[in-house]
Amino acid sequence: MSALGAKDNDMHSYLEIADAIQQMSASPHQDLEAMWRRILFNVLISNVDDHLRNHAFLYTGPKGWNLSPAYDLNPVPADIKPRILSTAIDLIDPTASLDLTVQMASYFGLKTSQVKMIIKEVGSAVASWREVGAKFKIKKTEIDRMASAFEHEDLRKALSN
Repeated sequence: MSALGAKDNDMHSYLEIADAIQQMSASPHQDLEAMWRRILFNVLISNVDDHLRNHAFLYTGPKGWNLSPAYDLNPVPADIKPRILSTAIDLIDPTASLDLTVQMASYFGLKTSQVKMIIKEVGSAVASWREVGAKFKIKKTEIDRMASAFEHEDLRKALSN
């Protein structure tokens, strides 16, 4: 938020964060890939609370800044809030959309082969959400309650990629 000179509740874009990464990051290629992976994950888990305060840079010393690890990731079922992100994937569209995320991948310096590999990795990880929940002894009723956050057309597309 500070890097963009943004204010709370202003609509901003992941492309603006990518620009900040290119200007500030000690490892821009790694950070750009990590940010795109994060966007994809947000889309696939319906994390619609992906506002700018949920992204940060950490000072690494003389080399500068790096994108922080992801934090504050919250799947939201569709009946609580539609799959509209708090941060736009392109300059104006905040729709949680795999297609839109893929369209913006080149802005993050990703090649088609990388995009496909990342989609496969993240999609496979997200697809196991029910098993992960059960492993942590989350009640089946609570797992079922969250289904619409994970089980949607974008995940099906990611898995068929």
